[in-house]
Amino acid sequence: MEIIAEGLAFPEGPVGFDSLAVTAAGNVCVATLYQGGITTITPDGRTAKRVFDDPYTTNIAFGGGDMQDAYITLSATGRLIKVRWDEPGLRLNFHA
Repeated sequence: MEIIAEGLAFPEGPVGFDSLAVTAAGNVCVATLYQGGITTITPDGRTAKRVFDDPYTTNIAFGGGDMQDAYITLSATGRLIKVRWDEPGLRLNFHA
């Protein structure tokens, strides 16, 4: 079996991608290591970045009534923060 992977985004500089979440519009929000933020990647490959004061941003999850609360882990400083996101996250198919 041949596995073919299509590259969606190629950030500049030293970077590592970690955990991600998807928005209701289909954008991928991925924790960006070494540059300290969340990179949003649109389906057509455009990127935008929201920077935080921690080089090891490792996860993002969406919640709240309108799904615009973003819970983000900042691992170098051991913090979990909540920020308002500019678009709602995708609701999960299951709830605990």
